Amino acid sequence: MVIQNDTSNRYSAMTIVAPITSTVRLPLSPLHVLVPADSFTGLAVASAAVFNQIRAVDRRRLIRKLGEVGALVLAQVDEAIKAAFGLAPAGAGDSREE
Repeated sequence: MVIQNDTSNRYSAMTIVAPITSTVRLPLSPLHVLVPADSFTGLAVASAAVFNQIRAVDRRRLIRKLGEVGALVLAQVDEAIKAAFGLAPAGAGDSREE
């Protein structure tokens, strides 16, 4: 899954991606996002995008676009990226009283 912004996609020789696996283990980790199998995503089986394995790859390795994800999956992707890099807003999920 390409997770890099469109501007960088146009100008960079490298692209930031999260691998997708068809091996889905439930319950999902907060760093995995379920991607449905349908004509929109282009996947034949439900799969998981794995955000604890984000990497940069040479764009020449990207052969063809399979599809896209909808707004709900994209929101889950945003949360998984935040979790992977520790970018959650200060105090989010922190129930401690100060």
